Amino acid sequence: KREREEKEKEEKEDKDKGKEEVFEELDMQPGLDAEAKACEEDCIWDQDITYELQVELLLVLQRLTEHFAAATMSIEPTRSFDSVRIVVCGCICAISDSLLRRHATNHPSEATAQLQGKDATGRQLGLEGFGISAQTFATQTETMECHTPEVVIARCAVLDYFDSPSQRKLEKIFTWDANWHLIPGRPLIKWLRMIAREIALPTGAPYDLLCDDFPENSVLLKNYPELRPYRDICFWWKYFLNPDVDSFPYDEGTNINRMRAQLRFSWGDKGYQVSCGFHDGMRCHPDPNKTDPDTGRRLKPEELPRERYPSTATPSFYVPAPVLRSEDDAIYRPNLPTFDDENSEEAGPCLGQRDSELLLSYLTVPYLRLPLVVTFFAVEDRVHKLASSKLRDILDSVLFEPGRFSALKATSVEPRTVPTQNQFLLGCPYGMLLNDLYRSPEVTCNAMLTLLDAALALDTGSVCDELGDEFNTSVVIILYVCRLAARVLNYVHYCVARIQHPEHCVDVPVRDKPPSKESFETLLNGQKSLSDKLSGPYLALLDDYLTRLHDETEGDPDDEELINRNARLACDLHAHRLMILRTFGGPGAAPMDTSTATTIIASFVYLTTRHTWNKGEREDGKLLMPETELYEVLALQRRRLVEYAVSLKQAPLDEMMQTALHVATSTTGAVKVDKEVTDKSNRWGMLQGVHSVGRFGVASARKQTGEKQEEEEEQQQQQQQR
Repeated sequence: KREREEKEKEEKEDKDKGKEEVFEELDMQPGLDAEAKACEEDCIWDQDITYELQVELLLVLQRLTEHFAAATMSIEPTRSFDSVRIVVCGCICAISDSLLRRHATNHPSEATAQLQGKDATGRQLGLEGFGISAQTFATQTETMECHTPEVVIARCAVLDYFDSPSQRKLEKIFTWDANWHLIPGRPLIKWLRMIAREIALPTGAPYDLLCDDFPENSVLLKNYPELRPYRDICFWWKYFLNPDVDSFPYDEGTNINRMRAQLRFSWGDKGYQVSCGFHDGMRCHPDPNKTDPDTGRRLKPEELPRERYPSTATPSFYVPAPVLRSEDDAIYRPNLPTFDDENSEEAGPCLGQRDSELLLSYLTVPYLRLPLVVTFFAVEDRVHKLASSKLRDILDSVLFEPGRFSALKATSVEPRTVPTQNQFLLGCPYGMLLNDLYRSPEVTCNAMLTLLDAALALDTGSVCDELGDEFNTSVVIILYVCRLAARVLNYVHYCVARIQHPEHCVDVPVRDKPPSKESFETLLNGQKSLSDKLSGPYLALLDDYLTRLHDETEGDPDDEELINRNARLACDLHAHRLMILRTFGGPGAAPMDTSTATTIIASFVYLTTRHTWNKGEREDGKLLMPETELYEVLALQRRRLVEYAVSLKQAPLDEMMQTALHVATSTTGAVKVDKEVTDKSNRWGMLQGVHSVGRFGVASARKQTGEKQEEEEEQQQQQQQR
């Protein structure tokens, strides 16, 4: 036994030595140069600031965080919106941290000075200061789904800030995500004591200085009003990073206002006790005593959740132990999953053993899996396999999960061995999809076009099966591919706009080098082809589905169940119309025209009047896509729509508004508008006033033509004679 232990120890030492040797062989100078260059660039927050403005900005950020937290806890949680929630809170936390590290020009605060390792006079005290750890954020965001490129750009900015050279040297405070109990930690106690000592405050129980009370009992919270916002912003961020889904209470139909999102800190037996108006006992770490809901068995530490939404693109997600780590593991596994849905009515496996082995083998190489998996499905004999929700989840994860983050210090650092033992080199700053579009867009764009054509060929002419309450299998696949291609188009459009119109994009320096001339031409062609395919055949097919639902309803106007079903399905179709037109009118995209504006306005008004929002089940009205994506489309298109409507003359404006009104008030929103509808007497105009910008209404009634007036007079005379 002793010999075996010594042998294992020697093997481990040799392995570790080998890793160190590989790391030492790397030329890290390009990464260090890139890091130094990024730190020298001007930042909007690196400016002189007064203490009053510092406090005011922190209070504003705290209120924004409370509003945002209350709103996000009031809606149905989804995987894609979870990424938005985490990244937005990370951005607010990074901005607040940067603001507090500015030395006020008039009355510097002792609390902010000690955060930098200085006293109020600016004298360095022999330590670098205190900061916030973002390791949990980096881990959690690897497996989140980002359906818009702006989210991954913001994620990279947050990680670059907290991984900068000045931040790496800081002692980490507010480590709420390290333990189940909210223990202050030595760095936090040290920071509080240093503040207290500088103002000659007793330091018997420094942890009490962060506790709330009424009347106020903490001298620090009373004298330094910037501390409470900083504490609350950091806690909300850490709270949303908790990988345990059960830690987030959600009650359907409950609306939480901002006042209930105010945090209250108190001291308990084993650490802080944090609560708010809708949740007591808030935690930032999974419960170590968590039990299995089925068996009641207490989970082992290694069984506790590590990601809130585990990646469905991991080979072992659908395969029991042992873990699949390489292609050989998949080849020699006797039985592989068939990926068939448990509730599916179709008999037989979805994938055969050969296709399953091929797919799992692709998933074992995260850095290369995106073009492999997309090409795997982009064939005519496999597109119908996307009827399986498990396979759809795999494709979504492969495309929209950012994956391992590549730090700024790893920029342009090349591996010396293949395969490399330095896993940090197998990452991307902005995720795998943007990386592939920048470097080799041809594979992804062509695969998406092939998927669109193959899915379009599945159309059978019907929307639902006889006596069915949902879309038939063909429509499910068509709508999924439509959503998938629209989201990929968002990324393609961003890449093109970033190069052609950088003034209209997020003002964040992009680390990657611009694509080559050939790659950029491929991006332009891919953007046009995807946009034309979606706005052409797919938009026409959605309109045809709406017409079919409308005809069914008109054929039996007394069937309430049929009307409710068709209205619910029509909401899904209108939502997909909006996703297709998300980028229209933007820089480098197709221009806004009357048809596009009418479609967007009509679909939004229809959803506003017919859709039941924030439902958790399909039978209650839940859409096939997250509702937050529709609000994102509205926020993006609202200004474009207003500017376009203001630029129209009276006749086109009346036609656009009247058509949208007719479509939105019909049973299913079918686009069947004749000339009689557009010739209505309503005359539309924009309401006046500072608070009415973008609001349109019926301003007056247009006089009717002589022929129409004579016809109406004749009809009135005939009625009187009768």
